[in-house]
Amino acid sequence: MLWVLAAAVGLVCWVYGRSGKEIGLQWGDTPYNGVAQALVVLLLVLYVLDVSSEVSKLPKTETSKSTSIPTLPAFLPSTGREFIHYASLALSAGLAEEIVYRGYCITYLQTILGEEAWWQVALVLLLPAVAFGLGHLYQ
Repeated sequence: MLWVLAAAVGLVCWVYGRSGKEIGLQWGDTPYNGVAQALVVLLLVLYVLDVSSEVSKLPKTETSKSTSIPTLPAFLPSTGREFIHYASLALSAGLAEEIVYRGYCITYLQTILGEEAWWQVALVLLLPAVAFGLGHLYQ
């Protein structure tokens, strides 16, 4: 379904002669400022710390206790065939979700709501984020 939606967005852009920039497929006009860059670095550091903490708490199997290798969560692939399915899912999430939720939704909401006031910008960013979160409640 994600690929169908992403293809529809791409087709509409192509038919109307719009650039990929309008759906988030290119860098913006202005580079990110230092505050935005610092926030990205901070979030990456916090993410790495969180993942490290979670991995250290994973139970170890009887055979791996001597080597301190944690067992992997059940959703991670353990065979080549599972990896192929996992990779296609990751690719779909990484590309199609970004096109639909970030590219199309944000661009569409900017057109409808505008972006002159701070609350308009907040709504433009929050509504797709909430929709994305609701779509992933099953996780």
